[in-house]
Order: sequence, then C-alpha cells, then structure tokens
Amino acid sequence: MQPCASFLLAQLNPVWFADWAYARLTSHQPSSVRRELMVVQAALTHGRKVLKFPLEDKLLEAAFSVIPTAHGRERRLSADEEQRLLTAADQYGGDIPSIIRLALETGMRRGEIIPLRWGDVDFTEKTITLRAGKTKNSDARIVPLTQAAEELLRGLHHESPPNARVFPEITKPDSATRAFTRLCERAGITNLRFHDLRHEAASRVAPYASMASLQKIFGWKSPSMVWRYNNPSAAELLKIRRDAERSRLAETRVAHQEERV
Repeated sequence: MQPCASFLLAQLNPVWFADWAYARLTSHQPSSVRRELMVVQAALTHGRKVLKFPLEDKLLEAAFSVIPTAHGRERRLSADEEQRLLTAADQYGGDIPSIIRLALETGMRRGEIIPLRWGDVDFTEKTITLRAGKTKNSDARIVPLTQAAEELLRGLHHESPPNARVFPEITKPDSATRAFTRLCERAGITNLRFHDLRHEAASRVAPYASMASLQKIFGWKSPSMVWRYNNPSAAELLKIRRDAERSRLAETRVAHQEERV
C-alpha cells in the first residue's frame, strides 16, 4: 500500500484507512490495530481543532468499523478476593494500598491516579478534577469522591502543597501494574488485572445511577461503554429483579385500594 505520509492532507480519505486496517489485521491483534488508529485519530483531531487543517472529522470511522469487536471482560472481584488483595497490599506497604483503594472507590484508571497532584483534589466539593489531556480520551472529567475515598485522601494530605504528588512513591503506571501483579500472586488471586478494578467500581454503582450519570462519572463517550463495563453478578441481578417485583406489587396493591375507594 502507498504510505499515508505520501498523501497530501486533502488526499486523505476513509477508504485508505479502512484498507490499511484490513491489511494490518492480517498480522496484528485487533486491540493493537485499534490502539494504532487511536494514535492517528489523536493526531488528526489535533490537526483539525488546534492547527485548523481542513480535515474530515470521520476519516477513521470506516477503519474502526472493520476491527472485530472484542469480547469485554466480565471479571468481578469477590468479597474474599478483595479482602485478601487489600491485606496483601497493606503488608506490601507504600503507596500501592491507597492506589488500589482509590481505584475501587472511584473507578479511575491507573494512568489517571498515578499523576494526581493535590491541586486536583477539592475537599470542599469532594471531587477530583482530571484535567484535559490527562484522561484516556483527553477530555476533562470531574470525579465525585465516595466517603471512603474522601477519608483516604484526607488521611494522606498532611497540608501538602498543590503541586505535590498524591502518590510520590509510584511515578509510572507500569510500576503500579507490576506491584499489583505481585500482590495478586501473594494473595493467590488469578486472572485479575488492575483495570478490572474500574469494572468493579462501575458495576457497584450502576444499579443506583442513570446511564447518563455513569457516562459522566467514568468518562465514557458512548452508552455502549456503560454496558461493557457494567458487569452485575448473579446475586446483584437477582436483587434488582426482586426489588423491581416488590415495587410492582406495591403499586398494584395501591391501585386496587384506590379502586375500592
């Protein structure tokens, strides 16, 4: 194929990118091709919005559409696993116990937690502000703090200046991942990734929040991501169904009483 760099900007077109994606899929995993396209998408977006280049805004739509949809993970953290993980983390010490707890309470990604500075934490509003360019999709986001998350951060604060790191001992996301892997091994937990903590956080709050609220809290662009990350357990589904049935029966009883009156 003719290299993309050989085209003028005005010659870039969706067909070329779709053909490139097809060819790339013959030798690379769909997830790898998707990540490469996301890099290109970021460059094109910068060129269009910041540099004001005359670029179409849907140049990569066809390319993304040819990538097979990955089956989302449905790994949930059981209560026993959570206890063992946190016990192992507390024994490990350092910043990692707080990083794991904050991930479970907020659903923030490791790349959003590690660079946090105290100026991003607002104890008055009880929120964390993730600045534009600091999230996966580069959009700014306000993260509301649970009571446990607020107490955790207050315990770490110690009048730290705004530009100080919240977690000074771990400065790279990969370091958090390696520590997390070691903790899982020590705790006897298999097939658990740091990113699964985000799934767990989303699944815990999903039964009590609207889809629009979930998108805002977790920073998802589309409703489909809500379904991908919300993985209710069988017990949670049963509770939702039973609660709905109780509400329906209560409304029916009230309606019958009103008819008698």
